[in-house]
Amino acid sequence: MFRHRRAAHTLLLTLGVGVHAIDVFIIATVLPSVVADIGGATFYTWSTMLYVVASILGTACGGFVRAQSDLRRGYTEGALVFLTGSLGCALAPRMAWLLLARAAQGLGGGMLIALSYGMASEFYPAELRPRVFSLVSGVWGTAALLGPTVGGVFAALGWWRGAFWVAAPVIIGLMSLCRWPGTGRLCGHGGLGSYVGLWPGCPRTRRPHGASATAPLAAAPDRHSQRRATRPAARESGLAGVECCAQP
Repeated sequence: MFRHRRAAHTLLLTLGVGVHAIDVFIIATVLPSVVADIGGATFYTWSTMLYVVASILGTACGGFVRAQSDLRRGYTEGALVFLTGSLGCALAPRMAWLLLARAAQGLGGGMLIALSYGMASEFYPAELRPRVFSLVSGVWGTAALLGPTVGGVFAALGWWRGAFWVAAPVIIGLMSLCRWPGTGRLCGHGGLGSYVGLWPGCPRTRRPHGASATAPLAAAPDRHSQRRATRPAARESGLAGVECCAQP
């Protein structure tokens, strides 16, 4: 997964899943401090509920975003929505503001999840995909331990807003990785990576309206089939030449 110039893809996929997964669990340990500070005990469970519902909607929108733009732009848009929600949670003066920000976080996180899982099928061959999804499962397991721990640390420090501020540098790093010029070399390693325009400098091919996602690859099998079709004829002509030479 980290060889053949796939390290940047793997890191981007891990960050995309990780920031969403950690935020699912981080609210559990800081929410009592949030309610004690800005009130809103009546809506205690709404924060998690809105985040999960919005993340489902964001995941459903991920395919639409992917169809309208390349992965690099889709990742950037999802990260911006998530960053906006994180900053809104960190600055929330009351519970209504926090709930809206949590919905924005969930929407951005859902977009990142959808694009990350889509990347696993586009940039990795079939024999590597089980390892990729094992890595994703490990990220979720780590987030289940790390999220409440980070939230508990900030709650113990009396600064619950820090649990949301800490996501900002991670998101900015994710967006920087999307636009890192040095990763342009990753585009030439098979799959759809050379067509989707994830990295600056990649050839970007827009599919005609109504064309399937595998349309850019349709020409390659045709060339190979033509080559295979010419091989029997070449062998037959070679055998005919041998027979002619063998005749007295």
